[in-house]
Amino acid sequence: MALARVVTVSSNAHAQGRIDFDDLQGEGSYAGARAYNQSKLANLLFTYELARRLQASSVTADAVHPGVVSTAFGAEDPAGVQRLVVPLLRPFMKTPAQGAATSIHLASAPELAPVTGRYFGLF
Repeated sequence: MALARVVTVSSNAHAQGRIDFDDLQGEGSYAGARAYNQSKLANLLFTYELARRLQASSVTADAVHPGVVSTAFGAEDPAGVQRLVVPLLRPFMKTPAQGAATSIHLASAPELAPVTGRYFGLF
């Protein structure tokens, strides 16, 4: 039984992520969406490696995609498309409390206590 759980928030956007080890900070060429996708892929890879390293311990490590949550994320993005589209999609997004519930479930559900090294989509 796990005595501790590490839950990392990722996103289905990880599937479009590519880690540019020669330009991790995006100094050569920066795009918000590319940076986001790369960071979510990095979160997922971190979780898999952490789970591998903690295999012999009582700590589990899993990642979760909470769904599309209505927050101020990306509000400052200079891309006009995002500023136009997001307000139209907000009614269909999860509330912050609903988004947090996915991480809380993964961190506390008794049936998930022995599970480690997994990526969970929506609950």
